[in-house]
Amino acid sequence: PERSRTSSMYTRVIRISLFGAALLASYVMFRPAWTWLDESVFFFFNSRLAPGTLFLNVVAYTNKRLFDVITLLAMGGLYCWHFLRKDNYGRRIMVCLGVTMLLAGVIIKQAGVLIPISHPSPTLALENINRLTQLTDIATKDAARDSFPGDHGLMLMIFAAFMGRYFGRRTFAIAA
Repeated sequence: PERSRTSSMYTRVIRISLFGAALLASYVMFRPAWTWLDESVFFFFNSRLAPGTLFLNVVAYTNKRLFDVITLLAMGGLYCWHFLRKDNYGRRIMVCLGVTMLLAGVIIKQAGVLIPISHPSPTLALENINRLTQLTDIATKDAARDSFPGDHGLMLMIFAAFMGRYFGRRTFAIAA
């Protein structure tokens, strides 16, 4: 039973890796289609930014550095909830898992510079757009010179993947 479980795990890893490689290859081969999709999604949401709306305030507050701290605390809370439910042996495993997650995040982020894909935020590259800083008095960020891959989104995806792998679908859904 253990051998088939390990084989199944490797099969899933290979499938996910092939899916990722296929996505990257499709981006390289069909970049105009991906650019159109990217810009369409951006314009869909950007066109809904209007002064005094709840949506504008939500977007502005979630683009503040404070929101990064809130997501870090939420991730830590979910991790601690699982940590506190373990015995001493399980907690040692959790410490190793935490270090592995951090190392994976750093390595994947550093490896991201090897991906020959980079672009600025749409707010710097596109015209006729709504900018948060012009629509609200909330101190927020609305642009970055290099927004792909994004640091915070990447770390959140890594965290969610580890949570899903080691703590199940329910925890993955909460993390995601």
